[in-house]
Amino acid sequence: MKKTLALLLLGLALVASGCGGGGEESAPTVPDIQVDTTGGASDTGCREVETPPAKPEGSLKAPQEILNVEQTYEVTVKTSCGDFTITLDPKASPKTTASFVALAEGDFYDNTFFHRIVPGFVIQGGDPQGTGLGGPGYSTVDTPAKTTTYELGVVAMA
Repeated sequence: MKKTLALLLLGLALVASGCGGGGEESAPTVPDIQVDTTGGASDTGCREVETPPAKPEGSLKAPQEILNVEQTYEVTVKTSCGDFTITLDPKASPKTTASFVALAEGDFYDNTFFHRIVPGFVIQGGDPQGTGLGGPGYSTVDTPAKTTTYELGVVAMA
């Protein structure tokens, strides 16, 4: 069963849990979680799509279940510019990864878009309102380790 969620950020923005790594060992992935902001993407590059309408502010409760820190979890993000995969890090960000996976599996991100794009710096998305101010109705905090660096390709929660 495929789930679609709708976007993330490359550079510095959506899932602090995507800070990469999690070990060399390969383990099961999150089942078929995918982001689809446009109904799919072509292999030939970006395609024009209409901005989806805003969704209402969320009224969800934070998930209580934490992911297995010994497993590797990957999320495939589908956009109108192509697909990319994010490796989540439940050891470094247990609450954030659990939240992200629960929201993804619940289609929270479906048909959302990147509301902020700063070339060479950041793209942000995942907000159902499309403003950067919307959310699921709860907050989740995992303080990044002091050694955390935000290099090209790192995904983080805004």
